[in-house]
Amino acid sequence: MRQHTQIPQLYAYFKNDEQESYLIKEYIEGNPLEEEIFEGTTLVRSRGI
Repeated sequence: MRQHTQIPQLYAYFKNDEQESYLIKEYIEGNPLEEEIFEGTTLVRSRGI
């Protein structure tokens, strides 16, 4: 599968004894989406996936 530069790769997934789920994912440096999108504005197509 082709990987996108802004979608983190999943390295591992597991559950502990209490059945809590954990995902180990690649870290991608950048701003959270909520900092990029403001109420009343739209995301520029070139900045989207």
